[in-house]
Amino acid sequence: MFYLLLHTVAISFYYKAIGLVFACLTVPYYCTVYEHVEAYMASVYTGRQIEIDDESRITIARNATTWLFYKGYILGITCNLEESTTGGRSRKYFIWALRRSTLELFINDLYKKHNVVDVVQVRTCSTYDWAIKQTPLRPVESILPPAPIKDMIADAEHFINARERYAYLGIPYRRGYLLEGFPGTGKSSCALCLAGVLKRPLCFMSLTNKNATDEWLNEMISRVPVGGIILIDDYDRFEPSTNGGVTIGGLLNVLDGVVAQTGKIIILAANETKHIPEALLRPGRIDRRFTFGLTETAQAVELFERFHGKEYRELFIENFPSPRSASAIVSHLMRYEDAQEAAANAGSM
Repeated sequence: MFYLLLHTVAISFYYKAIGLVFACLTVPYYCTVYEHVEAYMASVYTGRQIEIDDESRITIARNATTWLFYKGYILGITCNLEESTTGGRSRKYFIWALRRSTLELFINDLYKKHNVVDVVQVRTCSTYDWAIKQTPLRPVESILPPAPIKDMIADAEHFINARERYAYLGIPYRRGYLLEGFPGTGKSSCALCLAGVLKRPLCFMSLTNKNATDEWLNEMISRVPVGGIILIDDYDRFEPSTNGGVTIGGLLNVLDGVVAQTGKIIILAANETKHIPEALLRPGRIDRRFTFGLTETAQAVELFERFHGKEYRELFIENFPSPRSASAIVSHLMRYEDAQEAAANAGSM
């Protein structure tokens, strides 16, 4: 049996060395199942070499492949940490197997064991670090009106798949979006939804942070994980500094200057855009603008039916004070558990 194990491992190494591994699964650190792969590895190899990662957790040593049996199948698991010259880093697991079905069995077992649900990793900035939490995935169907999010997803997916074309044409590989519209119309929700669809972390920051300086901004952007989506919220509340805070020059440098991060999507959200400098809005810094409007009657009715069904639909239409923000409508519908009450009191929202 021991000879058979050595022989199987040798064959697996051979396949990997010549590029003929039949199946490989990449599990990036922001994936919902990542921590469970890591926990499994720690439990299987309790005496193996370990190290401290960037978040002070004890993890399996990187860049070393562990070969093991899982339910009678051979698995090879490599922990890898990639670092870029700009300071970005991406920790991930590569899981090797001779069949795709083996990988699916392994991951599905982890999902079932830990009751993993679809979530988005949301990072919020503090002084010089990112606080991490898991937020439930925001379904595309929950965003009203649907046009901005669908257009944004299509554009972002095209951008992600065009890396080679950007390189061939010598164009910096990054994308900038501006989300503009009234408060409560879904700008932040749209960014969260995009991150969920693309399976990338959403890094939330505000330039009104009391610690915000050009140096702070550069440092925080450099700490965004590879593939991260950066949301700079409430841009219209930001007043460029002339005395030590974040300057327009510092922000432009982050968007497309020498410190700009390759492969990242940066989103600016603002309620009012008339005071935003034209230099910030030019293509290459802001590539697409998406406008979010108030919710009209037809979309409000769709929300009402989602919460309370169709029985009191006409009563809701009669009382709905069109237009309203999506957040105001949702807040009203959450307030009333009784459908008739929600419809009769729609005029108070």
